[in-house]
Amino acid sequence: MWVRARIPAIFGSNILISLSIPDYKYALIEQMFVACELGSNGDWIAYPFICEDYNLRAGLRFYADDLSTEIYERIAKVFWELLLLESKSVCAFRDGYLHYNEMGDEEWHNVVFKHGRFSIEIIAPVFF
Repeated sequence: MWVRARIPAIFGSNILISLSIPDYKYALIEQMFVACELGSNGDWIAYPFICEDYNLRAGLRFYADDLSTEIYERIAKVFWELLLLESKSVCAFRDGYLHYNEMGDEEWHNVVFKHGRFSIEIIAPVFF
């Protein structure tokens, strides 16, 4: 949840979410980023990746390419270091995602971060 609150504080805009609840997402974060570096020929090389979470554990997902492992590790290091700079600067948010409970039923987890406190409210999903 801290990563979800931190991303808008760093990049100056909130993560785009649907206004309809639920919007069929199964994670709190699934945000696309692009890291770029100047190639030896003067052209820019783009490396798209996604910051995502599973069970409220954040991670980065890159295109599967064994030749780029070293580059991906460098990008991940810089990304996480960026998040840790001014780590107490976070943005309030209200978001949510669908979750399967122990019975295999879907439930909506409504997540709120406000005034330095997180809360999760579990509600029955209503499909439109």
